[in-house]
Amino acid sequence: MSNPEKGDHVINIPDDAYDGRDAKPSDKAASGLLASDYNGASTTTRQIENSAALSIVAYCLSSISMTVVNKYVVSGSSWNLTFFYLAVQAIVSTTAIIFAKRLRMIRNLAPINYTKAKQWFPISLLLVSMIYTGNKALQFLSVPVYTIFKNLTTIVIAYGEVLLFGGKVTPLAFLSFCLMVLSSIVAAWADIQSAANASLSKGVSSLSLNLDVGYTWMGINIVCSAAYLLSMRKIIKKMNFSDWDTMFYNNLLTIPVLLSCSLMVEDWSAANLAKNFPDSSRHSIIAGMIYSGLGAITISYSSAWCIRVTSSTTYSMSPQLNRRLHRRIDNAATTAVTTATPTMKRKHTETDDSAPKEEKRAKTQEPQPAVKELTFSDLGLDTRLVQGVAAESFKDPTPVQQKAIPLALDGKDVVAKAPCGSGKTAAYVLPVLSSILKRKTTDSSPATTAVILVPTRELADQVLKAIEQFSAYCAKDIHAVKLVDKISDAVQRSLLSNFPDIVISTPATAWRNILNDALSLEKLSYLVLDEADLILSYGYNEDLENIARKLPKGVQLLMMSATLSTDVTSLQGIFARKPTVLDLDDEETEGDNLSQFVVSCAEDEKFLLAFIIFKLKLVKGKCLIFVNDVDRSYRLKLFLEQFQVRSCILNSELPITSRAHVLEEFNRGVYDIIIASDEKSAMGVEEKDAEEEDGEGEKEKEKEKESKKKNKKKSSKRDVEFGVSRGIDFKNVAAVVNFDLPTSASSYTHRIGRTARAGRTGMALSFYVPKELYRKHMPTSIETAENDEKVLAKIKRQQAKQGKEVKPYNFKKEHLDAFRYRLDDALRAVTKVAVREARMRELKQELLKSEKLKRYFEENPTELQHLRHDGELRTARQQPHLKHIPEYLLPKEGKDSLTSNEVGMVPFRKVGGKLRNKKGKFGRGKKVGTRKVNPLKTFKARRK
Repeated sequence: MSNPEKGDHVINIPDDAYDGRDAKPSDKAASGLLASDYNGASTTTRQIENSAALSIVAYCLSSISMTVVNKYVVSGSSWNLTFFYLAVQAIVSTTAIIFAKRLRMIRNLAPINYTKAKQWFPISLLLVSMIYTGNKALQFLSVPVYTIFKNLTTIVIAYGEVLLFGGKVTPLAFLSFCLMVLSSIVAAWADIQSAANASLSKGVSSLSLNLDVGYTWMGINIVCSAAYLLSMRKIIKKMNFSDWDTMFYNNLLTIPVLLSCSLMVEDWSAANLAKNFPDSSRHSIIAGMIYSGLGAITISYSSAWCIRVTSSTTYSMSPQLNRRLHRRIDNAATTAVTTATPTMKRKHTETDDSAPKEEKRAKTQEPQPAVKELTFSDLGLDTRLVQGVAAESFKDPTPVQQKAIPLALDGKDVVAKAPCGSGKTAAYVLPVLSSILKRKTTDSSPATTAVILVPTRELADQVLKAIEQFSAYCAKDIHAVKLVDKISDAVQRSLLSNFPDIVISTPATAWRNILNDALSLEKLSYLVLDEADLILSYGYNEDLENIARKLPKGVQLLMMSATLSTDVTSLQGIFARKPTVLDLDDEETEGDNLSQFVVSCAEDEKFLLAFIIFKLKLVKGKCLIFVNDVDRSYRLKLFLEQFQVRSCILNSELPITSRAHVLEEFNRGVYDIIIASDEKSAMGVEEKDAEEEDGEGEKEKEKEKESKKKNKKKSSKRDVEFGVSRGIDFKNVAAVVNFDLPTSASSYTHRIGRTARAGRTGMALSFYVPKELYRKHMPTSIETAENDEKVLAKIKRQQAKQGKEVKPYNFKKEHLDAFRYRLDDALRAVTKVAVREARMRELKQELLKSEKLKRYFEENPTELQHLRHDGELRTARQQPHLKHIPEYLLPKEGKDSLTSNEVGMVPFRKVGGKLRNKKGKFGRGKKVGTRKVNPLKTFKARRK
């Protein structure tokens, strides 16, 4: 009986309705959990079984437990087989109950009665209908509106109980019902206004259609929910069901209904099954489904218990308390998930106690609070994004993320200066995603909310990948596209016609689409400039100014940069008036674990040092080698191949897909050495150093202008949207080797920033050529080496200002001289012709693999045959004796890192021999007319 003092309506139910006195002997002990005789049960046990408060608490706890299991076991795998999942739960629960009964753990479960089953079957249909209509209503209505309208379900259930079971409604209960109706009306009116404002562009017909469909499904859901609960209570009273009977029939009879709905409604294709059951987590998902099925026993039993001892109205209102408790548990569970994962990609986790460095890190143009040790769940992000961050093994936000994310969520313009590898990408991606998800709770209309401008295609790929990773738990709600690929304007227009939430592009491509009315900025909320200083150095100034004129008012700016030069300061004035500037020269995240060395050597000795370092394995782990020219990268690769040292090349002449493939193979560990050509640095495209801006070196400026004119012709076929020293995510780089010293100290900083990331240690080794050794070996000379001494002096001054030291890396000369004769052999094999043929060979491979040329080759098969059967190009003359290092050449400290297969004696007879030994003097076989027999053996003397 309900309690009038609590404001619930009063329903007069006979005292002996559920006490089991009219039941059969097998139906006694209506809600006993263990095998016990009801007649012998104590008074305390009967009081517990008929306690309304305990039944409500039991239902809430079991519901929360089930929700947590469903959320953290199934929802993390993009699950969309809801009916199948519920069917598995029902099957596991039914099987467990049957086994428990056979083991005599449950004695008060009556045998299956087909008459009772027939009467219970409509309730199973109502349960499935309630689930299905609720999901359909959520497709057209927001979650808050859906939740408020569930109050109408409570009113309908209360009115139905009065009609079916008798009783009366108290004034307090009537007042609460009126407030529920009023809140539903207000929510509906607010929802209609929000939908009307968001759908002006679509027209009135589209608005009315969405509202009609959404509220129709909601109305059907209210009817199904009320009918399910009222019918369930009526059947329990009529059939005199025990709690175990209710639970058993409820699970058993829903199995065929759920399986049928799953087969008819849900997608059972192989692709969708692979998506729901990925190989990486298939076993854990199956185990979670079985566990949730066992957990469904408790929620089924507590539901029957709650309805039996209270009322359908009280049962329907229990989820209000359940939601409040679950929200607290959900936040605690999310925090536990994020704190149990490895650390975020940051340089260090320990702070520096030195006061000057701490003051430098906290320096901002506006006073900022001290950085606290926060987690991502403390930053105000959407819960699904916090889960996505935790899945990527990120733990604590970096300083730039701790400061930038809350400011961005508050709607402030942010300009952040932070070094490479400090987490700038996540600092703007996460607040943008969170704002989009928040908007879609009230406005589901498609709109381009954010435009992210990047300088290079590689950085665009990295940003898109980060968006996909962070939004893994809300992938259906986020649509992002990148426009940096070499595709036609028609294809770009089709991509933008669906109004993606996020557009990633270079400034030139974005402006072209804005000018063609393909990219709409009408509902733009965010403009992001990533690596702003690099964008300016690539010559996008005019495009940025044009985009600024087209931006609507109120667009929020998020600008990330590694430096705050005068150009960047002027750029922020174009897009924002008073942005919050975060100047984070974060020593905590860069440099403390980095060891910097420099070697003075001749130009040909660079190759000798590279051979010794990689053949003797003086550098452990992955290595990134920077050169200043494309030819230089091929020359070094062919040189290392002479000694069986494998490497891959990354340069601007490779197509974007090939560059992405090379980067992926390097990150996966297929190659441990990658040779990257940094032409931007060699051509002077990188930003100027402060000393140069102050007027130092006018002659150098004139030389740079002349070199730029010369390099314009060379770079005409190169990808202008390519950059290697910044913006590319090289993973787990242990060492950076500056084979050619960069032309500026800032380029040096960006290069060495590729290592010593995420708290790991790293090494940077640079080769520089003294001026007296410049041009002493013409085959290996490069123009940029002329200024190596001056650049190195600037580098040392810049690093000294940051409290870092560039130490000399000393080699013993006698050890170098022992390997010098092998250097000459290898360099003679790597000629200009070999380099040219290597590049031609790579070009042919790209032509054969090109998707765009596939149809052309199908229409012109002869050209494909000519391309395939052209003369074989040999990249360089192979010399097998260079593969192994004789033991007598090795210093004592260099033998430990080599295996027995890599150390050995050079054989007296070379493997393979020379061609003329087998094929005649000129390698073309035996000459015509040569003797086939030995004349001495066939000579016969004749008698006279």
